[in-house]
Amino acid sequence: MQERSSSRLSEWLDNLARESWQLELILSGFAIFLLIGIYEPLDSLGRALFASGLSQRLQTALGLAYGIFIAAWFILLVNLCIHVLFRGLWISTVGLRSVSDDIDFESLRFHPRFDRFLRDQVGSFDRYIERLEKICSVLFAFTFLILFMLLSVGGIIALVAAANLFFQELLGLGKHPVPRVFYLLFFLGSLLYFLDFVTLGYLKRIRWLAPVYYPIYRFFSLITFARLYRPIYYNLIDNRFGRGVGFLLVPYIAILLVGSSLKYVSDTYFPKAPPAHITLNPGFYDDLRAEDALSDAPGIPSRYVSNGFLEVFIPYLPEEDDKAMESLCPGLDIARTTGITLEGAVTIQEDRSGINADSILLCMGAIHQLFVNDSLIADPKFRFFAHPRREDNGLSATMDVQYLPRGEHRLRVESRRIRKDSLVWVEVAHVPFWKE
Repeated sequence: MQERSSSRLSEWLDNLARESWQLELILSGFAIFLLIGIYEPLDSLGRALFASGLSQRLQTALGLAYGIFIAAWFILLVNLCIHVLFRGLWISTVGLRSVSDDIDFESLRFHPRFDRFLRDQVGSFDRYIERLEKICSVLFAFTFLILFMLLSVGGIIALVAAANLFFQELLGLGKHPVPRVFYLLFFLGSLLYFLDFVTLGYLKRIRWLAPVYYPIYRFFSLITFARLYRPIYYNLIDNRFGRGVGFLLVPYIAILLVGSSLKYVSDTYFPKAPPAHITLNPGFYDDLRAEDALSDAPGIPSRYVSNGFLEVFIPYLPEEDDKAMESLCPGLDIARTTGITLEGAVTIQEDRSGINADSILLCMGAIHQLFVNDSLIADPKFRFFAHPRREDNGLSATMDVQYLPRGEHRLRVESRRIRKDSLVWVEVAHVPFWKE
């Protein structure tokens, strides 16, 4: 009974494998459509992360996760497009095979030298179709194996970030030898696991290394979610053709990432990063900044001031501003509790009715100062402002500059920042404008 069930399962899988090309094409086409559609939301997510005002450590961790996600998106899109191309070529050969038999070299009447060469290089048309079928099927599995590899990298990075948080934040062992030893052992273990992966299990064949490597292998198999991709990996490398594909895993990813980074430079004399005082930065002007562009720099509505009033917006940057405000105004009540909350279908309303918003505004305004043509603005009268175009919170001030002559002028914004445990003034924006 068990043998019959096994044979029926094998027969069902064989039939499914023969018809899998239809499922591959449907899934590839649908996935390509979705991947192209989510490009703009992904790009917006990256810009939002850049301008989120999160702590440097958290922003770095989320940036690494975002980078892995973007790499997965790019590799998946490229691989699926290649798969559709090869599968389309395979379908065309099958269609041609239905109206024409194998290649008849006799009817072509080539010179014997060309005839021998083409028979050797081209061979049977049926074998050509078979090779295309094998390439298409392996390429589809190869794509998802790469995705799981990137997921493994994410698991390793997540563990390192968690260990860093544990040693530094919870135990306060930032410069202690214990975390250094842990990171060294972790690096050596991950290097062994990586070498074993790219050499298609070579380390598992070394007998004297097995007792040492086995616990390392089990540990990294757990944190890299190897259970998800291990059957695909070993099924791929258990034959000569699959092993050849397996050896291409890492070089293929490297080639894709390097190829996606190639850029042709034709601006011979245009500096890549010209000095701020001789650059017109569109991020400073609302009418020049793209609608979906995010910026953490102060700005004004336009580089042209026609009504005699200059409006300035300074975004609120919690990572920098909170430290400065805590140092300048110790004991100041907070307006909101930071962290994850519920707002939407389920809302948890925080009761902060007793806060002194005037004191917060006064302190927040005190960490910024404005200069017009090197003249300090004595009382800019800041107000809280949720910028509708930039979708950011901050301070807004409107200054009367009617006294300025027609022509070019400059606005300079300085903010207090903590540098080496001292509160210092730092220039954060140099914005040229023209009064009409």
